[in-house]
Amino acid sequence: PLEDLIHDVRKMNANLGNIATELESKLKGSRDPEVMAGNIMALSQILSNRLDFADASDYFDDDESRKSINHVYKKLDKNIKAFRILANQKKITINFSGNSQTEIRGPRTLEVLFYILLDNMIKYAPDNSKIDVRLEENNDKILILFSGYGPEIIQDEMAKIFDRGFRGRAAKNHTKDGSGIGLYVAKNIAQNGFNGDLVARQTVDGYPRKGINYLDTVFESRLETGRTPVSRM
Repeated sequence: PLEDLIHDVRKMNANLGNIATELESKLKGSRDPEVMAGNIMALSQILSNRLDFADASDYFDDDESRKSINHVYKKLDKNIKAFRILANQKKITINFSGNSQTEIRGPRTLEVLFYILLDNMIKYAPDNSKIDVRLEENNDKILILFSGYGPEIIQDEMAKIFDRGFRGRAAKNHTKDGSGIGLYVAKNIAQNGFNGDLVARQTVDGYPRKGINYLDTVFESRLETGRTPVSRM
């Protein structure tokens, strides 16, 4: 929805403004200005992906002329580096492991898939926690696992979290931000854009905090590499 886009763009613009102000005041200080310039570029990347997310016409685009070669590791790594800026604001650590040189052909919305999952993990994670991202190759599939603490998804909600507009009770208690669109779009990108899937699971490992029970949550994205021509660097 337009109001959600406006809200997110304003928030991102405020972050860019804060970093620019810090850069101006610290140019002669001890902190390397290049670091802050990098932070600005990272937030610009996130903002670009958020605008792509809002461009609903591209979610399920099957036009062959608009498909491109996607280097999965490079695009995932770029998004993780960008989101570390936002994660630091909540004192959340993002760990990234695994590697792949595989390139897959598909819509440019692959980065939107990564944007949605990273944004979702950070949004719902408690402060001072960590998020682990692991990239694996398994025969003709690339597996990407995003794991960290998130609000409990009760049993009757698990089958609905990828439904358009759905938000769980604990998620609503954690934050009022959110439209229930992101996971719906992410699953459709994985399924329709890359012949893959996106699934979620939770374990009993967790802890209650501020009236919310946080459990170890895993989102697993599977991307098919054999549907379209694959090349390796």
